[in-house]
Amino acid sequence: MTERTLVLDALPDPVDDVDVDDPQWIRRLTERIAASGRCRLVSGADDRAGLKQALQHLVTEPIELGWLHVHPHVEAASRRDGFLAVDVSLEESPQ
Repeated sequence: MTERTLVLDALPDPVDDVDVDDPQWIRRLTERIAASGRCRLVSGADDRAGLKQALQHLVTEPIELGWLHVHPHVEAASRRDGFLAVDVSLEESPQ
């Protein structure tokens, strides 16, 4: 443990949630991942099948960011507040 890892627990989570139950989830994901390079896919209805379909979509269909067509990669899967959440990120995002 370092000072940095101790402080991370006290800071607000910078990752935005994208609910895959929303019909506009792809647009919202594109906006959020273009801005920060990361986002978290969740299902407000805890629909694991819907979350699975969203991940399959991201694997087969690239996200268009300007002239780049990119596929986010899965960083982590976790259970938050009783719901499954999947963190995705882009290595191509600006730092």
